[in-house]
Amino acid sequence: MPDDATLIRRCLEGDKRAYASLVEKYHKLVYNLAYNMMGGNQAEAADITQEAFLNAYKFLYRFQQGRKFSSWIYKITINICRDRFKKRHLSIVSLDNPLVTEDGELERQFEADSLTPDLWLEIKEKQRFIQEIVYALPNKYRSVIILRYFQNLSYEEISEFLDLPISTIKTRLFRAREKLKEKLEIVLKRGEVEL
Repeated sequence: MPDDATLIRRCLEGDKRAYASLVEKYHKLVYNLAYNMMGGNQAEAADITQEAFLNAYKFLYRFQQGRKFSSWIYKITINICRDRFKKRHLSIVSLDNPLVTEDGELERQFEADSLTPDLWLEIKEKQRFIQEIVYALPNKYRSVIILRYFQNLSYEEISEFLDLPISTIKTRLFRAREKLKEKLEIVLKRGEVEL
């Protein structure tokens, strides 16, 4: 497959198959980001993914040569998610599905043979609890937590995706962790969950 710069150049020359190649290459990454940002809502993640690629195609002429297409499409996706949160004032989301990683699976912490049904349920409940707390964060904190810990991106990548200085990313991550810690302490004091 040609590199992204070649595909983009061909797209701008009118080759729609070249854009289909870009979509195929980045679809899973964009979908997983939208899925995680929107609290595990598959239908909304699919809709956001489609909107992100449509917007990217529509404004491809604005793409700056020398930048990564992956960074650009991630930024478009994050902006769409932000807009939806603002419009809906999304609050805590109850999640029945695990977080999806780049390859479409939740990484296992234990070998499958060592998971008893009770242990599996306990792990699943803790994951759901943590996810709900993360999704209750304000968007500026939620997005950096998701990009750093759910998408495993570096500070540099997050900085590029959000178009913010690395120092701002580190500050937001620090504040987000502090907010998560505060919420966890409150819940643990109430005895609502044991970690």
